[in-house]
Amino acid sequence: MSQPSAFVKRQQAKHRLVNRDGLCPIGSTACLLADSGSSYECLDTTSELESCGGCVHSSITPLANTTAGGVDCTSLPGVAPNGVTCLEGRCNVYDCDDGYELKDGECVSQDL
Repeated sequence: MSQPSAFVKRQQAKHRLVNRDGLCPIGSTACLLADSGSSYECLDTTSELESCGGCVHSSITPLANTTAGGVDCTSLPGVAPNGVTCLEGRCNVYDCDDGYELKDGECVSQDL
């Protein structure tokens, strides 16, 4: 009978690791889905574009490190489609829609 390799065993063990809330793998947070009541998805809020820096709709458990307060980077005013990333829990804007210009990491209307 064949046995899984050491690599496979390590990968299986890694996938069994969960946060102390028991809902998501280590490094991710159980974030409530909009208008769902109790449905959630596991997100890495340090890099998730639509829940950057925390859960947008709140965390499903009080044990999680983040609560509502995350940012949907794609909904920032004046930001061009694909003109933003989430890095280390912060939105990083690098391209703006027409009529906006990038100033200090934000898209500012040129009409102001």
